[in-house]
Amino acid sequence: MSGVVKRSERVSMLDVAAAARAQVQLLGAWWLVRTRPRGTLVASRPAALPVTAVPDVPPDTIALGVDRAARWGVFRPTCLVRAIALRALLERAGVGPADVRVGVRWQDGRFEAHAWVEVRNRPVGRDGRAAHLFQVVDDIEILES
Repeated sequence: MSGVVKRSERVSMLDVAAAARAQVQLLGAWWLVRTRPRGTLVASRPAALPVTAVPDVPPDTIALGVDRAARWGVFRPTCLVRAIALRALLERAGVGPADVRVGVRWQDGRFEAHAWVEVRNRPVGRDGRAAHLFQVVDDIEILES
């Protein structure tokens, strides 16, 4: 992996472990998206759960692991697959409720959609950087089971 990483972006063994966990979660999210019947991945959004714990790992650190796994892993997942995987990892790490957001827009005569994760209404990770460019589709939740 060190041949792929820039000198300024050295990775520790903890980073490698985070990327490995993210790769496994990405594969699970990809399988979920591929096998769920059309229309069964989304449902009405329930009320947000209260945040009760302070996470051991910052959300952006977890997002970086997902980003690295998506860029250098065994496949190149869509933004929806990345978002589903990131949400699961964030919630497992005790970050609190994380929401997958889906937004749409018209760009150069084409319809585009994008998915990202928000924690406490703040976009997390690389996919969240473009959130402001999309109109959020309200009242949906991406299901995992």
